[in-house]
Amino acid sequence: MNDVGASRVWRVIQYGFVVLLLFVVAFPLYWLVVQSFKLGNELATDPPIYIPSEITFQNYEQILSKAGLLGNIFNSVFVALVSTALTLTIGAMAAYSLARRQLPANFRNWLLISVLIIRMFPPITTIIPYFVLLAGFGLIDTYVGLIITYVAFGLPFAIWILVGFFQELPYEIEEAAMMDGASYFQRFRLVVLPLARPALAVTAVFVLIFSWNEFLFASILTSFNTKTLPVVMSGFISDKGIEWGAMTALGTMMVVPVIIVAWLSQKHIVRGLTFGAVKE
Repeated sequence: MNDVGASRVWRVIQYGFVVLLLFVVAFPLYWLVVQSFKLGNELATDPPIYIPSEITFQNYEQILSKAGLLGNIFNSVFVALVSTALTLTIGAMAAYSLARRQLPANFRNWLLISVLIIRMFPPITTIIPYFVLLAGFGLIDTYVGLIITYVAFGLPFAIWILVGFFQELPYEIEEAAMMDGASYFQRFRLVVLPLARPALAVTAVFVLIFSWNEFLFASILTSFNTKTLPVVMSGFISDKGIEWGAMTALGTMMVVPVIIVAWLSQKHIVRGLTFGAVKE
């Protein structure tokens, strides 16, 4: 086989692998959406029905008519947005200080290792003492308690992601700002943050997805006032069975905002994921 033939075969293999990978990634999303439009007698069949015989919106009507759903949507949106904003703000300042070596080297390394160790702890191991701590401060079933929780668990990820990006930024740009009389905070706000928008976009999307989808702490720290959508979804599982139609309909509604945010941030996400990958 000549070089041209071998190149074509290799290209076909590559495209085949991409198509297979795309199928593996996209099929669960397809199945979620299709299930939400099925009739009740087609939801749990053997063999499964991949293409519904009739499109129905009764599952969405059931969800939208559920009492308190608008309040649950507001809870999820408010908690996710505030948690993401606070995590980015605190994480960016902490990461910048650690990246620019403003602290003694030993203390800086100890802080980074401590942050990583905190991130390695499974959340389930801390849920009981965390519940007792928040109960002592009267923060159970409150926005403040849930937001503090999400910020605490999102900060290690944000700091470790942003430290690497800040270290890649050329320090000469900040030196030029220093020559113009910019203070430390002015350099950070007016010079560093605009350059780090791709990194901030990547971090924001991942932190937002975590806050939007988190179930463990939300199920334990909330009851009525601040119940979020993942907790509402778990209510469709009972001793009477699983309401697949309503569950998949709500799941589809939860996926759509995340996809929109990722799509709007696509340019920055691609730049952020490839930032620093090629060095001269």
